[in-house]
Amino acid sequence: MRGKTTLVTSMYNQNISVLETLDKLFFPSLLKNGNKNIGILIIDDCSPLRRETVELVNKYTSKLMRAFAFIKFLRNKTNLGFAASFNKGIRLTQTKYILIANDDLYFPTGSIKGLINTLDGPENYGLVGPISNNKELWSYQYCRQAPKIKSYQPKEIEKLDLFSSWLQKEMAGQRIITDNICGFCFAADTAYLKSFGGFTEKYQHGYYEDTDLIQRIIKEHGKGSVVINMEVFIGHGGVKGASGSFKQLPLKMVKSLMANSAKYAQTWGYMKLLKRFVYGTLSQLGYGTVSQILPKKILY
Repeated sequence: MRGKTTLVTSMYNQNISVLETLDKLFFPSLLKNGNKNIGILIIDDCSPLRRETVELVNKYTSKLMRAFAFIKFLRNKTNLGFAASFNKGIRLTQTKYILIANDDLYFPTGSIKGLINTLDGPENYGLVGPISNNKELWSYQYCRQAPKIKSYQPKEIEKLDLFSSWLQKEMAGQRIITDNICGFCFAADTAYLKSFGGFTEKYQHGYYEDTDLIQRIIKEHGKGSVVINMEVFIGHGGVKGASGSFKQLPLKMVKSLMANSAKYAQTWGYMKLLKRFVYGTLSQLGYGTVSQILPKKILY
């Protein structure tokens, strides 16, 4: 693989609305961050909308090839789920750094470079994440003040870019060491991430595999290895910040929450599970998140 970093995304497209988010937010914002030191690995996790997914990727392939070091598109023969599909991407990555990214993100200009550059610093961080606008992160990264778009109109999307520009200036150089990072988007040293085996695959459908990974990292290397770059904002989800791709299978989502909660408790203890639920509820209101660091009202 050419370049210094591989951006890995896994997509599962069952609803047209998810494809719309890809078409209106994800791919256009990737192009705004074109960099020949970065390659793109897209994994289709056996989407039911196979033809539509291929057509959409093909729509952007030539532009992405011109903007990035490489682009590869793979399709899983069966649906592997979040952890296993991303682990496949992690195993295939040969560049120094890796950027794990959900497919319902919006990358303001400079956001990808900002995350990767954090790893190049003298602090020797192992994993770095951005702040975001989705209250369902259950993470210190949630920012209530960050805009949530009401539509895919250019004026609405511009709000995300304006907030990002403001953040880059106001929070320049600020990093927050944390033990609370969400797996929706983070950059890491590839060898470092591989040393932990990526995500634990016993968790299904997007619950706790990221929390488990961070717990394992903290246990091995301490809190100083995981950090939030306060300069970097990445939008998560489509209209109103909702993660549409995650909610395509609501019954499976509820079942996996229950099953994965039990698995997490068996591994890390029921007290940590209880604390996780309490924190998750409070964090959606902005408590215990970066929302409390930034001004209550942001002018940009």
